[in-house]
Amino acid sequence: MEHEEAGRLEGRARGWVLLRKGQLHIFYDEYRAAKAVLEDALESAGGDRQLEANCIHALGDIHYMLSEYGAARKQYEEALRICREIGDRLGEANCLWALGSVHYMLDEYMGARAQYEEALSIYRALGARMGEANCIQALGDVHYILGEHGAAWGRYEEALGIYRAVGDRLGEANCIRRLGNMNYALGELESARRWYKEALGIYRAIGNRLGEANCTLALGNVLLSLGEHEAARERYEIALGIYRAIGDRLGEANCILLLGNVFLRLWEYEAAQKQYEEALNIYRAIGDRLGEANCVLSLGDMFLLMKKYEAAREQYERVLDIYRATGNRLKKAKGIQSLENMSLLLRGSGLGQVPSLSKSAE
Repeated sequence: MEHEEAGRLEGRARGWVLLRKGQLHIFYDEYRAAKAVLEDALESAGGDRQLEANCIHALGDIHYMLSEYGAARKQYEEALRICREIGDRLGEANCLWALGSVHYMLDEYMGARAQYEEALSIYRALGARMGEANCIQALGDVHYILGEHGAAWGRYEEALGIYRAVGDRLGEANCIRRLGNMNYALGELESARRWYKEALGIYRAIGNRLGEANCTLALGNVLLSLGEHEAARERYEIALGIYRAIGDRLGEANCILLLGNVFLRLWEYEAAQKQYEEALNIYRAIGDRLGEANCVLSLGDMFLLMKKYEAAREQYERVLDIYRATGNRLKKAKGIQSLENMSLLLRGSGLGQVPSLSKSAE
């Protein structure tokens, strides 16, 4: 009996060590290695519910980073159930924050806000400053995506102050990149470039390859907006290499889509179409409907520029179908606008009118 108990304790100790090792693999974007180590740790839990919850949460993180949001949600919900059973308030808050992030990635913004606010109240009650900063930053993301830019900027600045106070360099870099995104959205390109370069320096200093890729891609966007097409293409290709190296399929698809945009700006339609179709296949494989819609919309724009009006209309109608299916009213309006713009172009060119636009908008 004593020998069995000693064996269980030794197994649990080994499990905690493996958990830390798996988390380290995740930090360095080594997801395949992390999964194997964490599954081993989970098997070693030996009835340790805290270890079990932490392992399940970390496995959810891997699914999340690989854009497997359904699988991530399942893991986070299981970890949340265990945390509540054992009275782990910090673990509960961490799970709520993670579930908020899943809602956000699935365009369920009100669900995301509710989860973030619930988690924030727990973090503040516990005095967990890093968790508080993460929630504030995430709420800023919700404000940003809803077009509430003033509220978003205030959230980001508040979070940045906490990250710097607690010495969280990764959180600091993520917040700085978001401030760059704000400037970029407002057309303040030089300010955006400065923020991105500052964040990129931090990501490289701490060895975070995902952040490095995201910042490199963002700098490519600035360059593309400035009309520096070859420089933008170079940035996108560097980011693409990193995304592929770390197995980030969503980042890979986004880069390929943006490379298609570069070719489209250079009137290289065949090359652009090849990129769009490659990105489209990835978006569909990972179940990213918004990415799929963006790709189809780009194909529609390309066909419109090529004066292939029927092909363009087919793509725009497909976009509307996706936006209707996902309940994205803002994007649906943009899809309708694309059809309206094409209708005006066809009328002006004497090639006829797109019929039943009002019906397709319903």
